Parts: sequence; C-alpha cells; structure tokens
Amino acid sequence: MSSSVHDETTFDLSKVEEYPKKTVSHKISLKVDMSKILPKGTINNSIEYIRKKQLKLDLINAAVAFTSIMIVYYESEEFYSESSKCNSGECWFTKNRNESNQYVNIMRTMNIVLTTVILCLIYQHYLYELDKKKIRKQVPPKSSLKSANLLRPMLVEMVIMGIFCPPYFDTTFSGTMLNGSYVYSYDMIIAVITILRVYLILRVYTHFSIWLSNESFKEGKKLGVNTDIFFSLKADLKYQPHLILSAAIGTLVICIGYAVRDLERPFISEAKSKLNFDYLTNGWWMTVVTMTTVGYGDGYPSTHFGRALMLFTAIAGLVMVSLYVVTLTVATMFSKEETKAYYMIKKVKANSDVRHKASNVIKATFKLKEALTRKKGTNYLRRVFVYGALLRRHIHYFKRDTSVANTRYLPPPEMLVQLEQKLITDIDDIRKEIIDIDYIGERLQELIGNQQIMTEQLDKILNTQNSVEKLMTQLNIEKLISEDKEEIVNQLT
Repeated sequence: MSSSVHDETTFDLSKVEEYPKKTVSHKISLKVDMSKILPKGTINNSIEYIRKKQLKLDLINAAVAFTSIMIVYYESEEFYSESSKCNSGECWFTKNRNESNQYVNIMRTMNIVLTTVILCLIYQHYLYELDKKKIRKQVPPKSSLKSANLLRPMLVEMVIMGIFCPPYFDTTFSGTMLNGSYVYSYDMIIAVITILRVYLILRVYTHFSIWLSNESFKEGKKLGVNTDIFFSLKADLKYQPHLILSAAIGTLVICIGYAVRDLERPFISEAKSKLNFDYLTNGWWMTVVTMTTVGYGDGYPSTHFGRALMLFTAIAGLVMVSLYVVTLTVATMFSKEETKAYYMIKKVKANSDVRHKASNVIKATFKLKEALTRKKGTNYLRRVFVYGALLRRHIHYFKRDTSVANTRYLPPPEMLVQLEQKLITDIDDIRKEIIDIDYIGERLQELIGNQQIMTEQLDKILNTQNSVEKLMTQLNIEKLISEDKEEIVNQLT
C-alpha cells in the first residue's frame, strides 16, 4: 500500500514540478507560431531587419545595373563603328558598320547574364516589399504578390529591365525621313532602352530618405498620410531642394543626351544639324541648351525620334527651372530673427538718412536766405527760384525718410504673416493632440485585448493550482489513513 502511494506521490509531484516548464514551452510555441506569419528568410520578423536586407539587395542590383549599362554602351559603340586594315597601299574593311564581331558577341553574352541577375534581384526586392506590408499590417498575413497589388508593377519592371540584345543579332531597318535617310539597328534601339536601368540605381534613394523610414510611416499613419515615394520627393524638394534638383537634372542630361545622340547619329541629310553626333558630349550639349531654353541653334534634332525626345526635354527643363526659381525664392526668405535684424538695420540706416536729409534742408535754407539777401543782379529771380525748388525737394525727402524711420521694425504685412503662421502652428498642435488621443484609444483597445488574453491564461493557472491543491489534499488524506492503519496494525500485534 505504501509503495503504491509512494509511486503515485512521485508521479504527481513530478507533474507539479514540470508545470512551469510546460508554461515556458507554451510561450515559446506561441512565438514560433507568430514567426510563421512571415516568409522564410526574415529571422527577426522586424521591419528594420528587412530594410537592411533590402538595402544590400538594391545596392547589389544598382551595381549590376551600372555594369550592364556600361557593357551595353561599349558594345553598341563597337557594333556601330567601322574598322579597316591597309597593306601595300590597299585598304579594306575588316568590320562593317552594324556588324557584330567576337568582341560584340562576348559583351552581349555578359549582358544576358547580368540581365538574369537583375531580374532575380527585382523579384526578391518585391518579396521584401510584401514582407514589409505584412509587418505594417497593410495586407493580410497570408497575402501574395498578386493580392498585395505588387505583381503588376513587378512584371512591368521586369519586362522593361529584361530587354537585351542576343548574340549574332545584326538586324537593321532603313527608310527616309524629313528629306533624309536613316539606317537604324535593333542593337541601337535596345541600347537606348537599356539606359532606363538607371532607375535601379536611383531606387537606392528610397533607403536613405528620412521620409520613408519606419518612424515616418508611423507618424504618417497617425495623420492619415501615405508616406510613399511621391511624398518623399515632395518633402525633399522642401528639405533639400538643391540636391534633388541637381541629381534630377544631371540624370536627365546624361540619359537623354545619350539617347538623342544614338537616334540622330545614323541619320543622313543635308539639313542635318552641324553638330557631330559621333561625340557623346554633343548630345549632352544639345540637351542642356534645350532644357535651359537657350536654343543657340548650333544643335537641333533632325529626326522624329529626336524631336520627340527634345520636346520632352524642353517640358522637363521648364519644370526644373521653375522649381529652381521657387527654391531660390525660399532660400532668400528670412527667418523670424533675420526679419527683425533686417528691419532694425533698415531703421538705423533710415535714421542716418534722415540726419543727412536734415543737413541738406538746412544747407538749402541758408542758400535760399543768401539768395534773398542779394537783391542786386540780373539773376536774382532765377537764383531764388532754383534754391526754393531745391529746398522744397530736400524737405520732401526729409519727410519721406522721417516717416520710414519712425515706423516699427515690422511692417503690418509682415506682422500679419507672422500671426497667420502662429495660428497655423497652434491649430496643428491642437490637431496633433486630438489625433494622439485617437491613437491612444486604439492602443487602449489593443491593451484591453491583451488583458483578456492574460486573464484567460491566469484562469488556466488558477484552475491548475486548484487541481494541484486537490491532489495535495488527497495525498495528505491517504497518508493519514495509511498511518492510522499502521497504528491499528501495531496495536493489534
């Protein structure tokens, strides 16, 4: 009897001792279940971890895209050029124009490999975008690229970035245009399209913009603002406009200059521009002249493709110049302290001018008095009229500068502007407090939900505790009964 009781006691106590371990393992299993929401590869389930991985991926993709652009550039130059060889006074072409050779085919093969790498990296980039949307709860946990509206932009990007020229592809097409003739190769057209891969280089900007960080996303969510790439560009145009505009203008000049040069170079006509488009710098020069709306006339497009590009360049140039004018206007605006200093210094200068004008009035008065005392001479009336008009003019200047000097350091328009800005700031502060209250309400609802979960877990613990107490009570009763039985047996013996 005692041995059976001992075995049951040992078994039950082990259950009690192992209960906290099971609780810990239960928590661990919950953590693992939460991690299953995200795809494989996101170890920490953190938005910052995914951003770091995506940054490395996009940097690699930018380097690969830049390498691909340079390979395509040198390949298209070699494909378009002619090479000849001379011997004993006789010369012959070893390579005709728009004809591939071993060097061209090797570079095309290398570009195919790089293009494959670019497409794989683009696909992984959008997988990370999907992970970020899941963590930010913008899409359901089990969403796919299609349900998250990421499949279409990914396919468009992969189609544009996946265009390449295969080896031994030397097809050309020719025709007449605007009193001239042209011979275009598909290799040249593909080279112009390949320049669009600069987009993969510019996309690295999204990782270094403070307006696209996770903190910015949270603040924008409070205000109901979608902090996407367009919001970031508008914010940076206010925050650092010179950097954004310089990068945009430089990128447009390089890309459009290269494209228009390739499109104008195969065109032959007597009315063609005098610029020699065999040089890439001439294409850049014509792009700059068009963007700034200078139009010297030394370079102009002669083909339909070139004219279309220059039309786009002119419109983009107008936008860029307008933004620069706005930027310079904002840059020359005074702060509150600078405005005060400006008007204070202006007041000091006005006081100095008043003293100077007062001295001029006194001098003109003495000259008029001297002219009135000299009544002799034929020029008496003329001198009185001249000095009287001079005195009147100096008095007018004196009154004008006196009114300026006696004004306050801030004119009424400036005071109204400052009052308006202060009112807007106060309204924004009040609005932010109201929005924070709403956000706190959401957090309280989440805490209430967590509290309910904790309450259920505590109920389970209390139930377990009650069952343990019942077991302990039962064990004590059985122990007392066994002791009583032993005493009775001892008394009987």
